[in-house]
Amino acid sequence: MRFRYFALAVLCGLAVGGAASAQSWPSKPVHIVVAFTAGGPSDTVARLLAEWLTKIHGQQFLVDNRPGAGGNIGAEAVAKSAPDGYTLLLGSPGALATSPFLYKNLGFDARKDFTAITMVADMPILFAASPKLPVNSMPELIDYARRNPGKLAYGSGGNGTVGHLAAELFKHLANVDLLHVPYRGSAQLLPDLVAGRLDITVDNLAGAMRFVQAGQVRALAITTDKRLPAFNTIPTAQEAGFAGFIASSWSHLFGPAKLPADITLSLNRNVNAYVASEEGSKRLIALGFVPVGGTPEDLERTVRADMARWGPVIGKLGIKLD
Repeated sequence: MRFRYFALAVLCGLAVGGAASAQSWPSKPVHIVVAFTAGGPSDTVARLLAEWLTKIHGQQFLVDNRPGAGGNIGAEAVAKSAPDGYTLLLGSPGALATSPFLYKNLGFDARKDFTAITMVADMPILFAASPKLPVNSMPELIDYARRNPGKLAYGSGGNGTVGHLAAELFKHLANVDLLHVPYRGSAQLLPDLVAGRLDITVDNLAGAMRFVQAGQVRALAITTDKRLPAFNTIPTAQEAGFAGFIASSWSHLFGPAKLPADITLSLNRNVNAYVASEEGSKRLIALGFVPVGGTPEDLERTVRADMARWGPVIGKLGIKLD
């Protein structure tokens, strides 16, 4: 488990004008935009944060679900909002790290239209199968898919999400033909997997956890560098022979560009306090998340690293969405 702690000295170094602004914010409800449907992993993280920040500030923090286009619709709404601290984005790699390589005409500039606030939680990607599919491991999945080319369908949380890209990379490496079915989030995907209307999911571990634990879907592999202590019965993709196959989504906090520094740092301090707390870390881990935390600069580096990781993959595989 990794945590990044923000130095208190930095938090104390606010300008006098900024401090005055922080005292007046928030004076009305704050909206945390989630670019996926209610009930999914990002929505869960947002509701945990909203509950915590409401207690801290004595002002309501509300979750605003705006699903669609792999996270782009919600991201665009925040990019075009006023930089006053009342509209935030719990962002994902789909909109902020991979969309610039997938779409020619985004309604926002992922590099310029957002203020990085803090990392919150990583979300490892899980390969899972319907209980109606006769496979119990990644090697069995590969064998079955090769014997049934083009007949298996996999679901992801949307076009351009890390789950989608991880599945396409898997198809390339394993030389299998799978049909992609994009959803508007995990909440709609998992019931179809349980019912057998979908064969496989390649999506966030957190979204599938309760279904895995209930025996309703079959976990095949997780895309971390090693097994997660809390879920150590799930093998890694690397154990299945895919050396270096690591993929993780995330839910991290952003604001629109030019968000005042004092508001950015106030949010950073309070979200980090939740992530590092016993209450916060235990709740996140139990739900299948990896608590992270960190500085705005850490978050900026994370976005750049994901761009550097997935940009070449998207180019090599020739994936385009418009």
